[in-house]
Amino acid sequence: MATETEKLNDWLRQLVNQGGSDLLLVAGVPPSIRVDGKLQRIGNQPLLGTEIEAAILPALSAHALQLYQNSLIADSSHAVKSLGRFRINLHHERGNAAAASPRLAAKSA
Repeated sequence: MATETEKLNDWLRQLVNQGGSDLLLVAGVPPSIRVDGKLQRIGNQPLLGTEIEAAILPALSAHALQLYQNSLIADSSHAVKSLGRFRINLHHERGNAAAASPRLAAKSA
């Protein structure tokens, strides 16, 4: 599953490395993180809703995936051994997939 979530994990790595609190993925703008309450872009290319889904869907639990398929909104968590735990909220904004992923816990020592 590591390769399926590689793009998500890369964004989360940038979030952690820059001391951010949230990863924000919205169609039409590059991926962004919140650092000290301010948004900053971590890429140059605007995202498509399909790209957001491709990065996030493999990281969802089976239950969350089913919820998203039925209602276009789901909450789950995602752990990355070297980074920590993150909440994943996948939903739709203006007809496209969007996601917010706050950092829940830092990696354990």
